[in-house]
This record gives sequence, structure tokens and C-alpha cells, in this order.
Amino acid sequence: MEVDDEELRPLKDLLDDLCASSLPITKEKISKVAECALRYVQKYKKVVHMIERYAKHYAGVRYRSAVICVIDSLCTKAHRAHKEKDVFIPRFRLRLLETLQGVTTLEGRSERALMDRIFVEWRKRGWFDVPPLATLAGEKEGKPTRGTQNPQGQEGPRKRGKKRTGSTEVLESTTPPYDPPRTSRGVPGRLTEDGMTSPQNEE
Repeated sequence: MEVDDEELRPLKDLLDDLCASSLPITKEKISKVAECALRYVQKYKKVVHMIERYAKHYAGVRYRSAVICVIDSLCTKAHRAHKEKDVFIPRFRLRLLETLQGVTTLEGRSERALMDRIFVEWRKRGWFDVPPLATLAGEKEGKPTRGTQNPQGQEGPRKRGKKRTGSTEVLESTTPPYDPPRTSRGVPGRLTEDGMTSPQNEE
């Protein structure tokens, strides 16, 4: 990744080192990247954009959770230092759901659990309204979320469409046509009082 501002090269170098380190990534290394990013508060827009690009594209899949941890650490430090005047949290909020798509393919159970713990903390603090990781993955793949599927064994309401016949417009029902009951001989029959069928020509 090319850096368009040489002053931010130390941050880029730390991100590159983070994404080339042996796993698991230590908290100290994540904190070091966050502290470096915080020093460039006057260029916070470029800092946020750089971290977002690593989270979505430049970091390998197994390192993207570490970049999300950098976002969490940076926001924590920035909020502690600047309180309500913090600029990093509002900036990350603009494209956060898009940024988090980079971690929806994580397969490790511990990594996914870590992401969900971070998301819970974000919601508690009122920073970001982020759904659980499984929900994010479903939205990315276009899968229906909870409450959109019919209960098993139940059909939705029948639809009625319109059909044109010449210049006349008639309603066309999707309900299947009536098929009268048949006797054991295959002859159309009629229902008797006990629910059995008898040939229609029999009295």
C-alpha cells in the first residue's frame, strides 16, 4: 500500500509489521499501533482511511481481526484523551459496517468470539451500533435475517395475479384447480357422509 502522506509512514510501517507478525498478535503490539495513530489527530481522516483499507483489503484474512482490535484500542485511547471532542469515533462510524465486512469470513471460533465481545462493548458504550458477526455475514451474502422466513411447515398467503384475455382483464388465482375424489376404479366420485367416495352415476 502506497502512503500519500510521508508523515504517516511510521503508522503504515507499524501496520505492515502487525500484519506480518506471528500469531497470535499481542496486546502490546496493537496498543503501539493505536498510540502512533493517536499522535496524528490533526490528520485523523487520513489515519482512519488508512486503517480501514488495511481492515478491508491489505491485511490478510487472519490479521483483519487484529486491525479491528487496533480500531477498538484507538477509539478507547482517543475517547479517554478527548472525551466528547474525540474525532476518531465519529469518523470510523461513517463506514464501519463496510469496514467490518473484512472479518465476516473469519473461521476461527476464538477470533469470532473476540469480535463479538468487542461489538458488545461498542454497543454498551454507545459508540457503534454493530450487530453480531453472524448477522453481518448473513447480510453480506444476502441471506434473510431473523423474522423474515415462514415457520417450518407453514405456507405464506396465496397470491392472486391479473390475466388479460383479449380486452378483458380477469383475476387469476394461484390456488390449484379442484380435483374431485376418485373411487378405487379411478372413476370420479362424490363424498358420502362417512367420508368415503362412491361413483357419481350411482344413486
